Amino acid sequence: PTLPDHVVMNFPLDSASFLGALRWWPLPSFSSSLKNTDATKTKTVHLYTFARGDDPDNFKDAKIETNGEQQTLPPRDAAEVAVDLVAEGLIPEGGAIQASRNRREFLDKMGCNVRAREIRDVAPGKVVICVSFDVTETLLRTMQGDFVDI
Repeated sequence: PTLPDHVVMNFPLDSASFLGALRWWPLPSFSSSLKNTDATKTKTVHLYTFARGDDPDNFKDAKIETNGEQQTLPPRDAAEVAVDLVAEGLIPEGGAIQASRNRREFLDKMGCNVRAREIRDVAPGKVVICVSFDVTETLLRTMQGDFVDI
């Protein structure tokens, strides 16, 4: 199969919910038909989504535990909220009750090279953000249930 070099998902209302479909992409290392072809080139997804930064006035301190110590996380801007939406669409974490937060580093450890940029302001405090990331073999393997150490 021939895979596109770039995928543009321009449905800001619900684009992130379609990211799970990437789990069905073939892995170049396991498919002899994809080895040494254009399919081994890095594929990039550009996803447009609505996002709103955390409201600093009504922000409940989010806490994370690292090395046995609790850290308070600051409110996120719209770009970081959008990155978290993408991360949740790719690899859900926390279920329906616990929201996913600050997962850019998690995706970058898989080689995704996540980038986010503001496209336009659509309402007070609400913007369209384009989140771009590379689809790596590690990401696909993790999405397919092969939980590799990253």
